[in-house]
Amino acid sequence: MIPKQPQSPINTQASAPNEAPHEKNATPCPIKDLPSPQQLLEQPGTIWRQRFQNLENKYHHQILEYKAKTYQCSHEWLEQFGKKEQELREMSAENATLLAAVLYQMTEKMISKENFNVRGALERMVHHAKLIKKIGDDCPTEIQAGLNELAKTPAFTKVLREEAASRGLKPEAVTLCIALVYDKVFQQAHGNDYIITLYEEDYTASERAVLATFLRMQSEWPHGLQWSEEKRKR
Repeated sequence: MIPKQPQSPINTQASAPNEAPHEKNATPCPIKDLPSPQQLLEQPGTIWRQRFQNLENKYHHQILEYKAKTYQCSHEWLEQFGKKEQELREMSAENATLLAAVLYQMTEKMISKENFNVRGALERMVHHAKLIKKIGDDCPTEIQAGLNELAKTPAFTKVLREEAASRGLKPEAVTLCIALVYDKVFQQAHGNDYIITLYEEDYTASERAVLATFLRMQSEWPHGLQWSEEKRKR
């Protein structure tokens, strides 16, 4: 009887050619706490939502702080603006009072010099215009120069057209009288009038239109003089 020879390791391995040596006796090892696919999908969203919430809270507080600072600044600005506005009102009232006082003195001087007439009214008008910045301080001191500057203003042009139309005159013809109007009143106007009066007999129709325009303009200014146009009483 031939005894059985023990199988060699080579023959043993050959009997199971598809089985890896390290897998022969391997047992599965479970992985604990592994998140599910749904949890893996939700996890980034949760993180970003939390970050967004944190940022939202942060900026919400910043916005509230900004609003508080803005309100404080606005309140301070309004308070300062109110004070400045009050100062300007007081200055304006003082200027108006001063203007009235200066013009009153001019009128008293006109009366004392027996110049309360059309001539005196034109002289007062030029000084009045400089006080209220209707013409610049750099304007020559001559009364006619001041009248020439006033004649360049839109207000004068508007009133002159109205006066010319009401008298049946052409504005182009009337404007020729502007440059010589003070010389004319210097010759004609003497003594005090009860009210500044433009006498028809003393001037041509075109001259009266120009003079009426100047007198109308100044009467619409603060503390302007009243005036009338009429025939001399005999």
